[in-house]
Amino acid sequence: MYLCRLSYIRGRCILWRGASSTTTSEPPVKATKKKRKPKKHYAEVIQVGAKSTSLVQRRVAKLDPARWSGVHSVPVPVPTPADVSPAPPVVPSIHPPSSTTPSDPTPEASSPVAGSEPDSLSEDVPPAVLAETDEDALPETVPVTPLGCFEPALADEAEGEAEVEEEVSELDITKKLHQKKKRSGGQKRPAGSREKAAALRLMEQQAAGKQASFISSLKCYLEVCVNSGLVNRAYNTLLYYRNMNRNFQRTTDVRDVRLYNVLLAGFARKGQLDRVLDALRVMRDDQVRPDAETFALAFQCLGRQPRTAENVRNARRLLRDMDEAGVRMEDAGVRGSARSLGVQALSWADPERARAWPPEPVLYNCPLVDHLNADLETKQVEPPALGVDLGRSYRELAREQISTELAGTLTVASVYRPKDEPTPRSKEHSNAYMSRLESDWEASLTAGFLRNLSPVRQQFHSNQMSRCISLYPYLTGMDVREYVRLMMTEIQGHLSGSGQVALGRAALHRRLGELAMKRYQSHVKQTSGLVDRVLSVYDRYLEAYQDPAAAGYVPRERWSRLAAERRDGADLYRERGWSPVIISSVGQHPIPAFYTVFNRDGARHKEVVRPHPALARLYRATRRHQITFDANLVPMVSPPLPWSSQLAGGYLMSSAPLMRVRAASAETSCQLQRLQETPTQQLFPVLDSLNQLGAIPWVINQKVLDVVLHVFNNDGDESLDIPAPVSLLPPLPTIEPTMTPSEKFKVKQQRVQLNRKKAEQFGLWCDALYKLSLANHFRDRVLWLPHTVDFRGRAYPCPPHLSHLGSDLSRSLLKFARGKPLGQSGLDWLKVHLINLTGLKKRDPTSERLRYCDEIIDDILDSADRPLTGSGWWRTSEEPWQTLSSCQELAAALRSPDPAAFVSHLPVHQDGSCNGLQHYAALGRDSAGAASVNLSPAERPQDVYSGVAALVEQLRQKDAADGLPIAAALDGFVRRKVIKQTVMTTVYGVTRYGARLQIAKQLKDIPDFPKEHVWQGSHYLVTRTFMSLQQMFTAAKEIQDWFTECARVVSSVRSESVEWVTPLGLPVVQPYVRSNHKTAVRPLSETGRMSRPHFTHEAYERPNAIKQRNAFPPNFIHSLDSSHMMLTSLHCLHAGITFVSVHDCYWTHASTVDQMNKVCREQFVALHSRPLLEELSEGLLARFGIPPDTESGSGSGSGSGAIPEGFPRDRVNRVLAAVPELGEFDLREVLRSPYFFS
Repeated sequence: MYLCRLSYIRGRCILWRGASSTTTSEPPVKATKKKRKPKKHYAEVIQVGAKSTSLVQRRVAKLDPARWSGVHSVPVPVPTPADVSPAPPVVPSIHPPSSTTPSDPTPEASSPVAGSEPDSLSEDVPPAVLAETDEDALPETVPVTPLGCFEPALADEAEGEAEVEEEVSELDITKKLHQKKKRSGGQKRPAGSREKAAALRLMEQQAAGKQASFISSLKCYLEVCVNSGLVNRAYNTLLYYRNMNRNFQRTTDVRDVRLYNVLLAGFARKGQLDRVLDALRVMRDDQVRPDAETFALAFQCLGRQPRTAENVRNARRLLRDMDEAGVRMEDAGVRGSARSLGVQALSWADPERARAWPPEPVLYNCPLVDHLNADLETKQVEPPALGVDLGRSYRELAREQISTELAGTLTVASVYRPKDEPTPRSKEHSNAYMSRLESDWEASLTAGFLRNLSPVRQQFHSNQMSRCISLYPYLTGMDVREYVRLMMTEIQGHLSGSGQVALGRAALHRRLGELAMKRYQSHVKQTSGLVDRVLSVYDRYLEAYQDPAAAGYVPRERWSRLAAERRDGADLYRERGWSPVIISSVGQHPIPAFYTVFNRDGARHKEVVRPHPALARLYRATRRHQITFDANLVPMVSPPLPWSSQLAGGYLMSSAPLMRVRAASAETSCQLQRLQETPTQQLFPVLDSLNQLGAIPWVINQKVLDVVLHVFNNDGDESLDIPAPVSLLPPLPTIEPTMTPSEKFKVKQQRVQLNRKKAEQFGLWCDALYKLSLANHFRDRVLWLPHTVDFRGRAYPCPPHLSHLGSDLSRSLLKFARGKPLGQSGLDWLKVHLINLTGLKKRDPTSERLRYCDEIIDDILDSADRPLTGSGWWRTSEEPWQTLSSCQELAAALRSPDPAAFVSHLPVHQDGSCNGLQHYAALGRDSAGAASVNLSPAERPQDVYSGVAALVEQLRQKDAADGLPIAAALDGFVRRKVIKQTVMTTVYGVTRYGARLQIAKQLKDIPDFPKEHVWQGSHYLVTRTFMSLQQMFTAAKEIQDWFTECARVVSSVRSESVEWVTPLGLPVVQPYVRSNHKTAVRPLSETGRMSRPHFTHEAYERPNAIKQRNAFPPNFIHSLDSSHMMLTSLHCLHAGITFVSVHDCYWTHASTVDQMNKVCREQFVALHSRPLLEELSEGLLARFGIPPDTESGSGSGSGSGAIPEGFPRDRVNRVLAAVPELGEFDLREVLRSPYFFS
C-alpha cells in the first residue's frame, strides 16, 4: 500500500485525503508499528474565507464506512477531469500561516473546515470520490511517486496523514518545537530562550541535512543519466524538481550550480550549444550563481562550433557574464581538449585574454617547500625502480593491471592446507555438482533480475511521472550479465565465510550496491574510451619513470606535462560515487539469494543473512583453495597513477579516494567539502609526498614467507603471533539438566567467553591467511603500494592486507625491489637495526649496540640458517619476524666476498623517540622536555619511559613511607613496561579511565603481582604517572590544555567542529558529531520509493563536544608528524633517496641512513621554526572568532554557530588568542642530536 496526496474542492475548502494505489470503498487506515508509541498527527487544511485564507490543523476522526455514510446532507457533484483546472498542491509550512489579505489577517470563524468533527461535516462525500484512483483524481501537474522513483517530499507527507488525533488550534512554531517537559517531581519547566534557539537550530540543521542529501542523490542521478547518453532526460528531471519547488514548494531547493554543471558537461560533450544557452538562461532566472567550471564548460561547447558571427556574439556575451560574476577562468582547472576548446572560443571574444590564460600550475606555493621550485622541472634523479628485474615490460604489466581493475576482483590460491583434505575423486564429484548449481543460480538470478526490472522500466518510460529520480538508469547502465556476475561474486564470498560471520541484511545491500557502483564506473571508462586515453599517456609516463635522464623528478609534474601534450588525453577522472541512499537501493533490488534469520546483538536482535548450512559446507569443500579480493585492495603490478588533483591518482581504473572518510558520509562529508574547495596547487606538497611513497617498488621476502607458511600450516604458534585454526579450540561446554542454577550460569559464561575467543581467533586466522595467500601469489612479482591520507593527513597504503604498514609479520614479508650496496656505514646500520628490533639495548649508545651484535653473531647466524630447528634466538625478540629477516640479510652480507659491496634490499628503520612529546617539546621550546625525548645532543639515548618510571617510583616510596598500603603493595612492580603505553598515549589524548585499563592489563601480566590489588594499583599508578608527566613536561601540559580549551569553545560555544590547515596546506575537519537521529539510511523500496528520507550529513550535525575536545590535541600533533614525514619524503625525493614511512618510523636503505637522518632533522627544525601556534590561533580566530563590530551585538561572527545567551562574547576571542608562552630551547640543537631518530 503506497499513499499519495489527493485533493478536491469541498465547499470553500480544499480537503486533503490519503489514497491507496488500489481502488477501495473504504478510506485508507495506516497500521501503526508494534511497540511504538503513536505520535500525534494532524490533518492540514486550507480554510478559505471571503477575505482571507489560512492554514490550520484540525482533528479528523477515523471514520469507518458506516460513519462515512452517516455524515451527508448535500451531495457534492464530482467534476470530470476536463472540468477541473489543476489546483496547485499546498504544503504545510513550518512557519505560522500568513493571510493572503493584509487588511484581514484572521480567518473567518464561520468558515467551514473540511475534515473536522463529524458534526461539522454537513455535506456528503460521494462514493465516486471515495472510489477514485490516483490517475482519476490527480492532475498531471501533481507529482505521484511511481515505481522506481524517489520523491522525498511526497514520501514525508504520505506518512504523516494516516493518523489524526485531537482537535488543535492553529499551531505556533515555538509551541510546537518546545513542548513543556515534565521534571522528575511532576513539575513543568517553561522553555527558555536558549532551549528555543537550540531547537530552532536543530530544525535548521535537519532541513539543511535533508537538502544536502537530496542534492547528493539528484546529482548522482544526473551523472548516471549523462554517462548513459540520457542528457535530455537528466535536464527534464532537473526542470521537473525546479518547477515543483517554484510552483508547489514540495521539494527541496535545486538551485545548486553543481547540478547544472553536470548537465553542461553532457551538453558540451555533445556540442549542443542551444541546450547550454538554455541552461544558462534557467540559471539566470533562478539566480543560480555560476562558477568557473560553468563558464569553462560553456566555452568548451562553444569551441566545438564553427566560428560564425552568432557564435562570436555568444562568446562575447559569455565573457561579459563571466566578468560580471567575478569569475576567473583559471580557477576552473580544465585541461587537455577541454582547455584547448575553451581557449579557442575565448579567443573569439578577446584574443589577448586567451593568450594570457595562465597554464596549469605545477610549482609549489608553500613556504616550507618553495625552495624546491628552482629545479622542479629540470632536475634528474635516479628512478626508484632503476635496475629492478620486472620479468616483463612495463607495457605488459600496465595491461595486466588494468585488466585486473576492470574485472573488479583478483582470485588467488589459498595457502591453507587442512588435514581433512578430500580425496581427488570426491573433490571432482563435488566440483561438478557445484558447477551445475552455480549454472542454475545464474539462470535464476537472471530471470529474477529481469522480472524485478520490468515494473521499474514501465514506470521509467511512462509519460505521467517519468521525470522523477528512478533506479532504472542505475540498473541498466551495464549488461544484465554484469549484474548477475557481481551477485554471484557476492554469493561465493558469502558462502566461503558463512561459517563464522553472519552478514546483516542492510550490510549486504550496501555491499551489492558498492559492487554495482564500482563495476558501473569501470564500464563507463571502457565505453567512453577513457581506458585507451589513459594507457596512451601512461605508456609515456612509464618511459620517463625508468629513464634516469628524464627531466623533472616529480611524478605529478611529469604526468601533467605528458597529459597536456595530448589534446584528448588529459580529461581523466570526473567520476563521483553514488549517494548512500542510491547504493542501498541498488543493492536491495537484486532478488534475495539466502534466507534471513535474527541473531542476538547485545540487547537487540539483528536481521542477518545466512545460506543453508549444507550448501555452505559443500561450497567450502569445493572452493576452499581460492580467495577472491577486490582489485582495489591488493598491491599493483605496475606503478600507481600519480596524484595530480583531489580526484585523480592511485589505481589506474579503480576508485581510490584521496582522503579516507566514513563510508556512510563519503558523499556528504564536511571534510571532503573542504578538500574539494581547496585549490589544487595548495595540495601539491601532500600529493607529491603520496606519489613518492607509492612509487617505491617492493618484492616478497621469500625466505621468511616459507618459514611463516610452515608454521601457519602446522597449527600456528601463539608466541610468534601466528594464530591456530579455530577447529583446535575446545568445544563449547554443554548445560546438563541436573545442573544447579549457579552451575548453569557459570557454563553460560564459559560459552560466551569461548564464543568470543573463537570469533577473535577466527578473525586473526583469516587476517593471516589473507596476508600469506597474497604474499604467496606475488612471491615472484614486483609490487607497488598506492597511498592515500586520513583526515589528519597521515599516509596509508591502499592495500590493507599486504603492506609495510602493519604487524611485525606484514613488515617482515616485504623488501625493497631495488637494492643498494651496503658500504661500511651501511653494514653497521644493518647491525644496529637488528639489535634495535630485539628491544634489548634501547638505552645503550650505538657503539654498545654494535659491540653486542658482534658478541652474539653466532646466534644470529644460527637463526638465519636454522630458524625452526636451531636455538631460536630470534624468537625472543620483540619483533621476531623482522629480526629473522634481518638475521638472514646480515648473514648473507657477512658471507659475501665483500660485505661492503653486498647489495641489500632490506629496509632499515629510524624511529622517533616518543614522537608526540618531541613535537610538544619543540612547540613550547621546552628545554627539560626536549632533553627527555632526545631533541638535545647526548652521549646516550634518553628513555622518557624510564624517566617517568623513576619519578613514579620516587612518589611510591614516599607514599609507602607515609603508610599507604597500595604503595607498599606495588614495591618492585613500578617498571618501565607497566607505564610505557600510558606515557606513549598520554600525548595522544588517553583518558584516565583508558590509562587505568592499560596499566591494569600490564599488572595482570606480571605473575608475581597479587591479582586482588590490580584495580586499586592501576588507579594509584595512573594518578602518579600523570603527576610525573606534568612535572617533566610542563610546557606540553600548558599547550595541551590550550588545545583542549580552544576545542571546547569551538564545539560547545560555537557549536561547530574544530577545523585547521596543516603546515603543508591540507584542510582538517574533526569528524566527531552527535547525531540528531538514527543515521541508518533507508533505501528506496522495491518500487523505488523511499518511505522516509533519512540522511547522514556531518556538516549539519551537532558536534560531539566531548570527542571534539579530547581529540583535538592528539589530532593536531598527528597532523604535525604527518607534515614532518611529508617534508622528509619530498626532500628525500629531491636527493634521490629511497624513503618510506610508518608514521614516525622512517625506512630507507642501510647505505642511505645517514643522508635520511640529516634530511629528517633539517625538516623537523624547518617545520617548528615557523610560528605554528600563532598560525593555528590566527586560523581559529578567522574561522570561529567574533569580529570586534559584533562582540557587543547579536551577531555570531564569522562562524555559523550562535553564541549562547549569557556567555561572555569576548571570551571566545580571548581563549583562541591565548597562545602559551615559549621556553628557551634552541631548535638547532636537534641537528646535532644523534638519537632524535635512531
